[in-house]
Amino acid sequence: MSVALADIHPARGTAARSDPVGWPHGDAKRIAIVTDAWHPQVNGVVRTLSAICDGLVAAGHETVVFGPDRFHTIPCPGYSTIRLAIGAGRRLGRQLAEFAPHAVHIATEGPLGFAARAFCLEHSWPFTTAYHTRFPEYVHARCGLPLAWSASCNADLKSMTGIALVSSCMRESSGSVMTRVMKSRATGQPPSR
Repeated sequence: MSVALADIHPARGTAARSDPVGWPHGDAKRIAIVTDAWHPQVNGVVRTLSAICDGLVAAGHETVVFGPDRFHTIPCPGYSTIRLAIGAGRRLGRQLAEFAPHAVHIATEGPLGFAARAFCLEHSWPFTTAYHTRFPEYVHARCGLPLAWSASCNADLKSMTGIALVSSCMRESSGSVMTRVMKSRATGQPPSR
């Protein structure tokens, strides 16, 4: 699913209301991207987010990435090149509040993603998410943790994407998973496999 920037509701109100979502046409927006994957990591998430940031800046928007480089980190168990922010919740909240974005996009479901989600919910800020990884299978393959454990952690992922204003899936397999999750949320039945 592709969503245009103008289709996303602002994270805070604006004085002028010249379009249905409250953004005056042609005005530059402040966009916060929260991600647990950022430079100096070299991977598909970082490359994709870098390209998105470049495009947003080229379109005249002020874009700030809130990544692990802003916080105290530890190496991810089993994947030491990925740094996980620890204890970043309040500091991230202060940084987001200071930036006062028109839109918040939570790109990953790690410590920073969940801290941003909590902040947005606490302050009634809408946010968008993206789901790119079959997280339980990934954690099982990378760390050897039982699928049952990582699947229970996936319930947090479902809560992340289930309340977001917009959630996008890039791969058909991820989209199929999210379709089953969203149907289960609507019907109250567990997701089918």
